[in-house]
Amino acid sequence: MGNASQKRHVAEDTSGQFTMIARSKGQESNMLAQIQKSPMSICVDATLWQTYKGGVITASSKCGTSIDHAVQATGFNAQGNYWIIRNSWGAGWGEKGFVWVEYGHNVCGVTDQATIVNVEKIMGMEPAPVQSAPVGELQCTYPGGQCYELRMQKCKQGATAGKMTLHGLWAEWGNGCKGAAYDASLMTSIKTELESKWVSCPEDGNENDSFWSHEWTKHGTCSGMDQLTFFKKTLSLFDQHVKECPDSDDCAICFTKTLDALETCPSMAKETVQV
Repeated sequence: MGNASQKRHVAEDTSGQFTMIARSKGQESNMLAQIQKSPMSICVDATLWQTYKGGVITASSKCGTSIDHAVQATGFNAQGNYWIIRNSWGAGWGEKGFVWVEYGHNVCGVTDQATIVNVEKIMGMEPAPVQSAPVGELQCTYPGGQCYELRMQKCKQGATAGKMTLHGLWAEWGNGCKGAAYDASLMTSIKTELESKWVSCPEDGNENDSFWSHEWTKHGTCSGMDQLTFFKKTLSLFDQHVKECPDSDDCAICFTKTLDALETCPSMAKETVQV
């Protein structure tokens, strides 16, 4: 963990180089206003974080307030009502290196010491006008979001039981768009790969080809890709990101509409802490 006592000294002896945004439970709204302009340095009680795997740490988790670790608040998810906080323990920890903490209850002591750096003061420059730059704005929403959700799952039965496989690539802006009808003959070149990575779980009672037809008709037709390109792209994204999934029965990873940047998934916003 970080040296919280050193952080405490810096936060209190600001000397004009730091601005205190919050230092008590009643000032969490100050942080909400600031996060619309810039990230903040905060100190937290990270004891519970040692076993954090994902989801939102809520007040009911009994996360303490004896601060012992310095991190950065980078955004706020209004839909899920939680802070998006960057930790320093690597991308394999938590939510790809981040932790989500419930807003409004000083969970984990997030409001005890929240500061921002006055860069102009440190560099001896005149303060420049603050430019509002929304933080944490890449939040995939459903319905209507201009984003994709790559959904994965573990079957409970069959040859792939317990193994993460594809469920689909879902265009959140629409379902069942106008497009070419599903053509099974187009899948020949990738069928072997599909049968190992994108299977209909036996417990769902459908054949693979019916499953693929459903995914194309409901989601693929909205992608703007042709059928083969859609399935190949989904398989490629699966190969790139499946290792990022936690040890759970399903997983969601979201992207911008151009598939070149990550977003926070709507399906993850309602999850509770997993410890």
